[in-house]
Amino acid sequence: MKKLLVLGLALFSFSFANIRAVDVVRSAPIAIVDKAPSPIGGRGIVGTFGELLTAEPHDFILVQFQYGLNTQFDVTTNVTGDGSTIATQSVAIAKSTTGTSFIRSRDNLRYHPGHTAGIKFTASFNGSGTGLAGGFDDQDGVFVSANSTKAQFAYRNGGVDTVQDVSWDDIPSSDIDLTKINIWYIQFGYLGVADLLLYVMEPGTQQFKLIDVIETAGTTTVTHVGNPIFPICIETIGDMEVRSGSWQGFTFSNGSRAGDRAFAHPNITLTSGAGPDIGEDTLSGTTVETIKVYRNKDMFSGKNNKVRAKLVGIEFFVDIPAGNVVGTVGFQIVGMPTLSGAPNYHDVSTGNSIMEVDHVAGTGASVIATLGSPILTRHISYVGSARGGVANIPVIDAETIGAVAYPGESFAILAKDYGGNGVTVRTVENWIEEF
Repeated sequence: MKKLLVLGLALFSFSFANIRAVDVVRSAPIAIVDKAPSPIGGRGIVGTFGELLTAEPHDFILVQFQYGLNTQFDVTTNVTGDGSTIATQSVAIAKSTTGTSFIRSRDNLRYHPGHTAGIKFTASFNGSGTGLAGGFDDQDGVFVSANSTKAQFAYRNGGVDTVQDVSWDDIPSSDIDLTKINIWYIQFGYLGVADLLLYVMEPGTQQFKLIDVIETAGTTTVTHVGNPIFPICIETIGDMEVRSGSWQGFTFSNGSRAGDRAFAHPNITLTSGAGPDIGEDTLSGTTVETIKVYRNKDMFSGKNNKVRAKLVGIEFFVDIPAGNVVGTVGFQIVGMPTLSGAPNYHDVSTGNSIMEVDHVAGTGASVIATLGSPILTRHISYVGSARGGVANIPVIDAETIGAVAYPGESFAILAKDYGGNGVTVRTVENWIEEF
């Protein structure tokens, strides 16, 4: 059977209205034209749950390396001992002799229940140690484990790996040189126990061939992966070099945002009054003051947090000042600020939200010592005894402006009264959390 692969321009759209967001990253439909025998493991219906895969991949991870390893937007890295990570000639390289190394995507693949998900990546394995490549982190994932001469297929749950030798179902192992960069494809569902499938593109055929299956459906009383949210990663342990050219993590879906949680903060009634607990501050002089600091927690509900938060809207307010004064207030959001003093964080919504906040409100509990990466700036003018101001700003593209907080990351909201007239300011933030 031949497979027709239709690839096209990736589209991105985002809309904001009434604290609701739709974030859709789409590639053109992948059409698998069915002719017997099937090129994918003899399966006429190729979806993990029996669906014919003529669908749009909803991309969560797209990474390539022609511009190096960008640790602000694309990847994170870590080494121990003599491990190293570099990118050269459009290839990411994790390497070690006695130590370890890894390169991981900052973004996670988010599994959608009942949908087939896929991880496509290129990788070579050269050395006598262990090289890993696929979708995984320290706790969960699905991946290839290999050295120069042997490949295994594995899944990870709670940091414990279940590994089996690749069976090479559709092609002989001699057809694949593990020391060369091959194109791999891991297809998986979840619903807790859906089987895990490993494919490799057979050189010279332009066809993915099924080479192994981990059969878990109907065979276990626990899930194969504890949390089906994980990055794409290459890793080395001991004498190993893993090379990779690009990564794609996706689900076959229409880009549904089912599972996202929307929050507005502060969430107050109109009669609750004002005060520092809602992020209000009376500015002093012409100094830059911190209004709030938000942080995406490392842990949520007793587990490693893998959920990111995306700003979708913010309102800046300047109250009407007294007296015959005029002036301008500048507001700015900065990512990953350096703080002096220990923030006094408390949950935005305990058990529901991954975010925590410190309502600094000029108290000095945590003061910006060094500004981080500016995300968004607005200025609002005011006229004493006559007019304050408000700026209602929908964030159309959070990724592009950097208004995304990953676990462990924070952002601060700053304000400065250029006139030094002691005006009172407030802010309200809207965001979604990608559960």
